[in-house]
Amino acid sequence: NYPNIPILNIELGGCIYETGDLIREYLDPDVHFHLHGSPPCTNITRVNPKADKVEGMRLVNWFFDLVEYLNPDSWSMENVVGIGKYLHALDQVGLKWLTINSANYGVAQTRRRVFAGSGWNDPRYTHNDNEWVSMKDALNLDPSWHLDSGRGNSATCGINPRTGKQEGGRGKLYRSVDKPSYTITSSSLSLVDDEKNKMRTFTIEEVIILMGLPSSYQIPSTMTKTTAMKVLGNMVSPPVIKAIIEAIE
Repeated sequence: NYPNIPILNIELGGCIYETGDLIREYLDPDVHFHLHGSPPCTNITRVNPKADKVEGMRLVNWFFDLVEYLNPDSWSMENVVGIGKYLHALDQVGLKWLTINSANYGVAQTRRRVFAGSGWNDPRYTHNDNEWVSMKDALNLDPSWHLDSGRGNSATCGINPRTGKQEGGRGKLYRSVDKPSYTITSSSLSLVDDEKNKMRTFTIEEVIILMGLPSSYQIPSTMTKTTAMKVLGNMVSPPVIKAIIEAIE
């Protein structure tokens, strides 16, 4: 999709100086340098009952050290909402953080993520809450269908599935395709009919659109659907990072 952009395969958590010096080789001193990082959220998310919070924050702190070493003109870091309570305890000069919902930037999913950083103002919404793009409009779906949250009998983020209100509760949860999708992850979500019978899962082409990528975006033909879902489900929605870049001071 972008053949002229260099791609470096670097293992997170290694030597800060080696990583930083490798990045510096590609910097132009006359161009604004914005550094972005998205440390793995597996050991931070509340959805993972076996999460190792110490290991999760080790990589977050590693990225903060990289920021300090490289001293970029501006920087941002993205992670799951659960990281907010850890950021409260950090003493980082100039650190700001806020929770951003991708749906407020024209992405057809309610993907809520924390963005921390400095050198940029709060990004402006492109879509207010009453202007969110629905799955039906983004993907031309049957309006009678619903999306299965895939949570089974696990906690539904404080929402009671019986009432739809944020008052706790457990059990299956569904959402009309007249609304944006639940957060896209590495697992495929299922579309169901009015009687909650499974119709099918999202296709890769549909996930590409739900992540905010152009429909023309290409996934290598040799990549399996499982791998493609991991790549797409762990990325930052492009319209969101675009809004942050546009908000640089």
